[in-house]
Amino acid sequence: MSKAFRRNSIIGLLLNLILGVNFLLSAYAKLPAIEVFGWTIAESTPFSWTISEWLARIFIGLELFLGILFLSQFAIKKITIPLSTLLLIIFSIYLVYVLTAYGNEANCGCYGELIPLSTSASLFKNIIILILLWLAYKFSFELTLGWMKYIIITFFLGSFILPFALYPPASIIIFESEKTKDEIVPLHLLTKYDNYIADKKKIIALLSPSCKYCKKAARRMSIIKKRHPEVPFQFVMFGHPNHLAGFLEESRATNIPLIFLDNADDFQKLNNRNAVPTIKWLNDSTIIKTSTYFSLSESEILDWLNTSAE
Repeated sequence: MSKAFRRNSIIGLLLNLILGVNFLLSAYAKLPAIEVFGWTIAESTPFSWTISEWLARIFIGLELFLGILFLSQFAIKKITIPLSTLLLIIFSIYLVYVLTAYGNEANCGCYGELIPLSTSASLFKNIIILILLWLAYKFSFELTLGWMKYIIITFFLGSFILPFALYPPASIIIFESEKTKDEIVPLHLLTKYDNYIADKKKIIALLSPSCKYCKKAARRMSIIKKRHPEVPFQFVMFGHPNHLAGFLEESRATNIPLIFLDNADDFQKLNNRNAVPTIKWLNDSTIIKTSTYFSLSESEILDWLNTSAE
């Protein structure tokens, strides 16, 4: 074995290890924010919520699969590098769209909340990784085993099953049937505000600007509002006003009318529970049903709005 061959093999091995760690880190970091990842796909593409939720898990599964292949040094030239290159090109096209549509965001979510990267920084990171992929191909080091294909199939199945098992998409979860509430909301507490929407049918979300689940609810509702501007959403908020700017920046929910209350008693009367977020579907002032941020369904909202008033 020549010195040049050993040197190239060592370089190829190290490059594969670096790339494998990167893909595994990216997948691991995205998992806790997998809901928002799926919603972002729904916001920036014509795909439905269901398809977007599945795509988010498929992309994460693909990153897991590629990371494992790089670390195990399997099928580097035939599968791993070509598939990695294709995935990075897709991600980069998406980042260019985000940069054009939303500007250089502080955190594009490429490494979830674990390593915040701006959109432009993430694009630069992708260019670096593409260069590393080219070098890895040039100095390729891979193992060849007679039963390697069975290991690869096992890695493939495990990688794609894991995100669905850990974080099932809403489309495959059976939510408990929500009964008609028939409770009255004291809307007179809101009618004095300029941002109050007077639609007969409306969906009101009671939120706190410092609540992480409220931010998720607002983000989901803002995407639905963007896709269907006719949906009558109303935010009602109570909390420290200094948190409002960060709330709106993170949720991108500036497209929904917001009423910020300065009276805790009024908020409690509207909420009628000791937790947020609370999402209430109203016909006049009567609660028809309530939703969580996770069970809020775009298709159900549209069906409800299109039915005659009860």
